Amino acid sequence: MFLKINKLLLITCFGVIFSSSMLFGAGFHVNVEQGMKAMSLGGAFVGLADDPTAIYYNPAGLTQLEKKFNIAGTYAFGQFAPTIHSPEVYDSYGVLRASDLSKDQDKRWSQIPSTYISYKVADKVTLGFAVFAPFGTATDWTSSWVGRYFSDKIDLKTYNFNPTIAYKLNDKLSFGFGINYVYSDVEIKKSFSYPFLALNPSVQKTLGFTPSDSSKMSLYNRLYDRNYDVDIKLSGDTDSSGRGWGYNIGFLFKPNNDWQIGAIYRSEVNLDFEGKATYKYMPGIATLPSEVSIAQLGYPLFQPSEITASIKLPDYAALGIVNKSFKDWTFLFDFYWTGWSDYKELSVSYDKFPYSSTIPKKWDDVIALRLGIQYEVNQNLAFRVGYMYDQSPTNDETRAPELACSDRNDVTFGVGYKLGNFNIDGAFLIAFFKNEDSNLVDEQTKTAFKGEWDTMAYVLGVTLSYGF
Repeated sequence: MFLKINKLLLITCFGVIFSSSMLFGAGFHVNVEQGMKAMSLGGAFVGLADDPTAIYYNPAGLTQLEKKFNIAGTYAFGQFAPTIHSPEVYDSYGVLRASDLSKDQDKRWSQIPSTYISYKVADKVTLGFAVFAPFGTATDWTSSWVGRYFSDKIDLKTYNFNPTIAYKLNDKLSFGFGINYVYSDVEIKKSFSYPFLALNPSVQKTLGFTPSDSSKMSLYNRLYDRNYDVDIKLSGDTDSSGRGWGYNIGFLFKPNNDWQIGAIYRSEVNLDFEGKATYKYMPGIATLPSEVSIAQLGYPLFQPSEITASIKLPDYAALGIVNKSFKDWTFLFDFYWTGWSDYKELSVSYDKFPYSSTIPKKWDDVIALRLGIQYEVNQNLAFRVGYMYDQSPTNDETRAPELACSDRNDVTFGVGYKLGNFNIDGAFLIAFFKNEDSNLVDEQTKTAFKGEWDTMAYVLGVTLSYGF
């Protein structure tokens, strides 16, 4: 039973995890939404990195900024719109317990703000500071849908504070280095059934009773009866002593006027979470078999509980190539690798429950390919298009309602306009996710969740920057 809570707490919570309320990248990586010039080019910006958002995409690019002081703010908002067709829940005997024709996630627009500041302290040295949301996820299903025992709602956010220094070695080569301080918080809601408790050997041992076979089957047959649900709310944030630290490095090489090559690496970040679990009881207990009391099933277990958990945000590396051989045209290509294979498990501990839980995840490393084209109409106006292919680290056995992620193809459009010392960049992204299945199995109860995912996502945003 609580393995399933743990799976939610961590699978979702950090499980899957993360941003300022959004999920639009491999896993829960929010990557292209940090700057709208970059997003309009399909995220292919590592080799160009010629505005203040370079702090995120490639800090070495800060040395290209002509103004001594630059400030930029990005505001992006988007909608992640998964639909699951024929969701079904099976018990450990393979008996269908609940089903529906299809279910849409409750629609809502999520937001991703970010801020970037740079200051050239010398001809060859530029300092920068940025705050952005690199990981996150937000899904909201409802507490009455058939998959509520696997996930109802999750809102996981991260906040990255990134001081940076960039050094221009010569006209051809620049380097950048940054420190990352990461803070995160999470809220998770899900449900599970009271009768589920009587089937859990660990809970039976804790409560000191073992129901008869007939009583156990009676409880088991009512596993998905809404009357016996408990709604769980889990909330927490990174421990003040465990908020994560990491680093990022980048370089930019310009062999001639036509070509640029850039690269970046961002390290993994370890996060330790602490928080609370609270419960809301639903009616119906009186109709349980008489030998199983309310006290046995509920109150000894469902007391406000302190929780602790850990998660590792993945490292990633990217290489970008830019060509400006044709007048007024810029062609860009980026290759990304993300180390999701380090996301092997989720571990959660409860101080009011008699055991801790470790949930295997077994995600895969992934790649992303990004292409962008920019056409400069004149020195003030530019049009941009982009394309991105992004692999998912999940598979049918790990694709869950809190993260209906699959391989995706993105198309982007955008425009940039200069007005004196101001720059305005707007962009739109539409993501087409490959239709994939879920075949989840709770490892302890063997309860299964199945369905076919049909998902799209949309992002719209603007970046305003000013330099002097």
